[in-house]
Amino acid sequence: MSVISHRRRNTLLQRYHTLIIGLCLLLTTTLFFSRMSTDKVNSNNTSAAASSSLALPFSLIVTLKFKSKQHKDQFLIDVTPLASYIQKHEPTTLAYNVLLSDKDPLQVLLIERYEDKENAFLNIHRSSEEFQEFRSKLKAMEENEFVEIDGHSYLDSSVGFGDRAASSV
Repeated sequence: MSVISHRRRNTLLQRYHTLIIGLCLLLTTTLFFSRMSTDKVNSNNTSAAASSSLALPFSLIVTLKFKSKQHKDQFLIDVTPLASYIQKHEPTTLAYNVLLSDKDPLQVLLIERYEDKENAFLNIHRSSEEFQEFRSKLKAMEENEFVEIDGHSYLDSSVGFGDRAASSV
């Protein structure tokens, strides 16, 4: 009797292991093809990716080169309330950093990162009264040749990571 129950137990264990292995293979295959599908969407050209239903995070990298320390300081005074407003009222803005060059005292780098271009950047951020007020001041500085602005926009590639502290939450 113990031989029969031992054989039965082994048969049941074999079937159980086969079932578990099958489920693991199914899950792995599903995840693999899901990832391939996501990678295919991310590798499409910029306009197709931007218009797809899977909105990619959108970033702006803006370099500002000021004519004098006075103009740079005025910029910092003007951008501080905007940065504070964005942090408090624009949850779809993922990052808004003002960086000061350690090599050129008149150069500033502005890094802006949004959940997406259409909603977070264009609809929410650019339409805010606070941004409009700041933008008019910056535009006046640019028109008076107190600052040279060089900006570029980017869509997320899904390679790498942003703020380590935020990604561990």
